[in-house]
Amino acid sequence: METALGIKQRIIEKMADIDAGKSRWIAIIIFFTLIFAIALGIFFSPASELGTRTEKPWDLQLNEHKIYKIEAVAVPGMYTMTIDLKMDNSPGMDNNWMYAYLFKDHAPTISTDVLEQDLRTYLKDNAYLAQKLTSGQSEVRWIIPWVDSEATTFYIVFYNPENTENPYQGDMSRVQATSFYEPTLPLIPITFLLLLIVVPVGIIRIYVLNQKKKELRIQLSLDIDNLSKEDKVRLGIPVEPR
Repeated sequence: METALGIKQRIIEKMADIDAGKSRWIAIIIFFTLIFAIALGIFFSPASELGTRTEKPWDLQLNEHKIYKIEAVAVPGMYTMTIDLKMDNSPGMDNNWMYAYLFKDHAPTISTDVLEQDLRTYLKDNAYLAQKLTSGQSEVRWIIPWVDSEATTFYIVFYNPENTENPYQGDMSRVQATSFYEPTLPLIPITFLLLLIVVPVGIIRIYVLNQKKKELRIQLSLDIDNLSKEDKVRLGIPVEPR
């Protein structure tokens, strides 16, 4: 028959196992909390912006158009694209203008027929966004939210038509195009969902383990030598089978 000392030793071993289990769950909760915090930190830090940032200057002669392609390496519908345009208004260019049009997925088909008619109207009617840049409105920021970013390829068409009402218009216009986006956006809901699952489960498990440890402490404080086998079974004290 197992002695009281042996039974207490087994109880102490069970308490040690419970402490180890609690430590594991605490470590798991801390781990997933850190993962979520890191994902959130990367999202709000300039790291994503700097890693995806592209800048390109464009010079257009009168009645010239150019197409700028932007490609995003991201999950469609799960990132935000930002495009900044700034026209040069330095001395000698302050009377110029330029039109900018944003297209998604496919560049516009600018045929000879379109060029012979009204290119500005054609681009405006088919573009996702359009903006006229002048000395009074020389900067624009386009933000394509994640709900509208189902495309990962964008095209900006710059057009510098002649302004017949402005005799001081120069022969060339210049614009600086800057783009960046947030490819880490999907990590936020994914890591938050994992945290939402792990934390409640971990808290429940830790609570259950604490209750078991309390029961073991009570068993450890009893006078096991004077307890019958039936009382030991009822109190949950480990006993050897017959």
